[in-house]
Amino acid sequence: MTIALLEEDKLKTCAEGLETTLTSPTDECGQLKSLLAEIEEIVPPLWPLRDYVAVNPFLGLSHHRFLEARERLAEVRDCDLLMSPVYYRSQFEGGLLSETAIEEALAQCAREYPELIENFETRDLLNWIQSDDSPKPESERSYLTVAEAVDREDDSEWSSHILNDISRLLAAQYDEGQALWPSPWKGPSLYRAWIEMAS
Repeated sequence: MTIALLEEDKLKTCAEGLETTLTSPTDECGQLKSLLAEIEEIVPPLWPLRDYVAVNPFLGLSHHRFLEARERLAEVRDCDLLMSPVYYRSQFEGGLLSETAIEEALAQCAREYPELIENFETRDLLNWIQSDDSPKPESERSYLTVAEAVDREDDSEWSSHILNDISRLLAAQYDEGQALWPSPWKGPSLYRAWIEMAS
């Protein structure tokens, strides 16, 4: 899961203990610790890796209602927990999704999310599903990594390269005999291994 970026001045304040004009370093560090604790609750446990089989990726969001969890994820990831209108249209046209099922789903949503469903009828939903000009979903993200911001600005693919390199290096770092070939970058720190691999 992508971690929300922290303002550089807050990180410097915590690292160096410098005063800021807004709050004291103690307050800044407390905010950072609170944010990291919140992130830690959301990220499912995967360690030790040798014991990892499968963990619900939404484990840290299980105390939220479905649409609340969807909204939290949409702030940091370009993915959706809901299928696109095209999917529902094909299911409806193929007879796998009935008007009765849509009515039942809409009734359930009206009970669980009355603020979203008021003045919304089954016919409105059917029209939306069957519409060929359904709007393309727009990104709801509030936070980007530095690489993602550069990619959007420059139409580059740094995020993909960084994710690929870090994943490869972390796999080598935490390998406990699962890999067929030993990695030459197992010993150094992540940064040092990346520098050595890149040179």
